[in-house]
Amino acid sequence: MRSVTRNALRGGAPTLVVLLAASMSAEVHRFTEETLTLLARESLDTPEVYAEPEAGGAGADRRPRAFSAVRLIGRLPQLATVVLAADGEAPRTVTAVFAVDPADGPLRAEIPLELGLVKVQGVYAVREEDRSRLAAWLGARASAFIAGEVVIDRIEGSDATPEVRVGGRAASGEPHAWSTPVESFGGGMEHMRGRRLRDVSFTKLGRGDEREPPAEIRFEDLVGDVVLVHVWATWCAPCLKKMPGLEALQATNRDRGLTIVNVSDEPAWVLREWLEQNPSAMLHGRRDDLSFLAGPGMDRRAGVPRPVYLVLDREGAVREVRVGAMAPDGSVQELSVLVERYL
Repeated sequence: MRSVTRNALRGGAPTLVVLLAASMSAEVHRFTEETLTLLARESLDTPEVYAEPEAGGAGADRRPRAFSAVRLIGRLPQLATVVLAADGEAPRTVTAVFAVDPADGPLRAEIPLELGLVKVQGVYAVREEDRSRLAAWLGARASAFIAGEVVIDRIEGSDATPEVRVGGRAASGEPHAWSTPVESFGGGMEHMRGRRLRDVSFTKLGRGDEREPPAEIRFEDLVGDVVLVHVWATWCAPCLKKMPGLEALQATNRDRGLTIVNVSDEPAWVLREWLEQNPSAMLHGRRDDLSFLAGPGMDRRAGVPRPVYLVLDREGAVREVRVGAMAPDGSVQELSVLVERYL
């Protein structure tokens, strides 16, 4: 039987599920940031990936919204299935070849996995003996997964049209389950312009070192520097794409008085886990909530879209506000121009 293979041209599927004719040479499936949305929805009752509320959290109905991306990705082997629209008798097993397919380099790090036919005709799942192997492979490539560089390159053993599903669901086009659309959160946060964050503080995080004593830092303590605030999360793919550029921006302008502060409301263990894998020279911190971003008259418990960028001048006033990914390729050029105005 023929194999369904990837296209040499990296088109990058914008949706989670891609249906392909077997006669085409095309990529079977590219995992995008929407995959994390589906994994989160399918993992709400799974303690190992569903972050518990912080100690002392008020409100019995307070549901945690923070997830460890690495742990979520580890759920994929249990939730991913391939449906082959085959006529006649389906093969008992097929092989799915996962790989990393970066936009700026060749296909690499292939891993073939046997998929076994499950109860429903034509539906295949990763065999139990291979699940831990796939979970380890994905966990070591979490950044590539979040960046949309992990693909099922081909299905071997069948020439039928494949459909890749996560938890039995196709991409819905809905926003992240834990975020709020920009327009519902203060009209793009223009209300922040001109404000001083005198009473807003965050807990400084170390690089995963629990022995480092936590330090409470107020934005007022940073007056005298130009401050770029990056409101982010480990599940936010555009945020993660910006991190290398932000590191470079900080290094280039540190002596000119620029301080970049990355703030998230995720549990400390999630952020420390990420910092262990991604050491940073920037300032990282967390807050119990991000309600200081809410506009007048808004529900201060409202969710916050990611990313959000604030530029504070040397007097501590918010001068620039940007909400959303801006450059999808991870470029920080626009942020660099905004910061330059105040250095």
